[in-house]
Amino acid sequence: MKTTITKLALVLLVGLTSLNVKANHQLSDVDIKLWNNSPFYIEFDYQRYNTNGFFSLQNVTPGYHQVKIMQHFVNPNGYGGGNVKVLYAGKIHVPVASKLRVKVQPNHQLILATQPLYNQYNGGNCGNGGYGGNGNYWNNNGYGNGGYGNNGSGYGNNGGGYGQPYFQAMNEYEFNGLLNTLNNASFDNTRLTIANQAIMNNYLTVNQVKAIMNVFSFESNRLSFAKSAYDRTIDKQNYYLVNDAFSFSSSIHSLNNYINGFSG
Repeated sequence: MKTTITKLALVLLVGLTSLNVKANHQLSDVDIKLWNNSPFYIEFDYQRYNTNGFFSLQNVTPGYHQVKIMQHFVNPNGYGGGNVKVLYAGKIHVPVASKLRVKVQPNHQLILATQPLYNQYNGGNCGNGGYGGNGNYWNNNGYGNGGYGNNGSGYGNNGGGYGQPYFQAMNEYEFNGLLNTLNNASFDNTRLTIANQAIMNNYLTVNQVKAIMNVFSFESNRLSFAKSAYDRTIDKQNYYLVNDAFSFSSSIHSLNNYINGFSG
């Protein structure tokens, strides 16, 4: 009788552990930084944090979260304590089982990029690669060659698991709906917000990125979207084609610097 109870308890413990692992695989991580890597304050779901230039929060529930990002500016005359400037206040959407990376731009716009955390990794268990070859926060190689490692038996290239990740761009029907929504928006900044929302949970082709860029009236918004869409594009090898949507060579140089991890 005692042995039976012990076995039952063990089965329940394994079952609860399995449920907990599955639940954890739905949670996400959030990283936030400013365009110039300077320190800032953040309220995430009304809980305040101080940062030295980088904010990282793990095991975040998917869905919309309230975010307020602030900087403290010292009075240049030396009188008083200076003031606090709000750089962004609003909601961000955290996808399921993803690493959401957020960069706050000087114009208070957000550049968002996501990578899957679990079943989209290349590798097996704890091998080469980590978070990418070049490690620029918005690094060129995504999550690196291995993710969890190249030759593991779980999710790796040579294993029997999920293998290399596959991302599918928006289909024609979905994309035409997005273009109609963008064209119906009254203001260019509204179009940029909608476009950034669309790519939070969708992938694009280079031609789709270029078509969205052509909807914008202002060069600055074309450039901003080209930067944020880069990590959500399935055929990055053709990304040079988006340069046709720019009117100024300075925008081409700025995008190139961004892709290669340089400022400007």
